[in-house]
Amino acid sequence: MAKKLKVTQPEGIKEIPSDIYPCELVSISEGEGSFGEYLKLTFQIAKDSTYAGEQRTILASKKLTRSPKGGSKLLNILEAIGGKKLELDSEVDPEDFIGKKARILVAEAKEVEGVLIQNIDKVLPHK
Repeated sequence: MAKKLKVTQPEGIKEIPSDIYPCELVSISEGEGSFGEYLKLTFQIAKDSTYAGEQRTILASKKLTRSPKGGSKLLNILEAIGGKKLELDSEVDPEDFIGKKARILVAEAKEVEGVLIQNIDKVLPHK
């Protein structure tokens, strides 16, 4: 391979105020980390909002579980996006939720190793 690559510093994101924003789920990707498999859900702030087009992400373990204490993070996110409770033993394709509207609670921005990071604290149902 004779292709030359250039070492660069990753670009941060544009900081927006910590608040609740109307949005749409635009993509889902899979990954694996030290705690196992996860999904990375990317939301885009709605066109009629002050910060239209800005995207934020949330990671959730690739588990759909419900216990007496509550649901898994991914289950809670999908139920918020779908607007209804998912029944036990039902099969769900998370990609079916792409394009659906919701609201996101965006966290305060923080700098990690010189890069600005601002994630989603919680996904809420669309109003």
